[in-house]
Amino acid sequence: MKNKFTLILLTLVFFACNHSDDDRRLDEDAMFLPTILSRDNQILTLTFDSQARIVQLGDVGDNGNYARLFTFIYSGGKLVAADAVYFL
Repeated sequence: MKNKFTLILLTLVFFACNHSDDDRRLDEDAMFLPTILSRDNQILTLTFDSQARIVQLGDVGDNGNYARLFTFIYSGGKLVAADAVYFL
């Protein structure tokens, strides 16, 4: 009985750890971009477009005492405009 239990357990572990049937594999060429960066009393939030370019950058600092929102506009693969809004 003990040998049967061990065999069943090992079979379950083998199939549970088998990577050939894992549909959740990550694409090796995928790019992972940060959406939030924080340091000390500052938090940056980033928004990217489909070409991995930053289109918005939000900056909150000094424990919420100020906030800034930067917007970037691209045309033909080049940055053509940038806008900043400050909140105090």
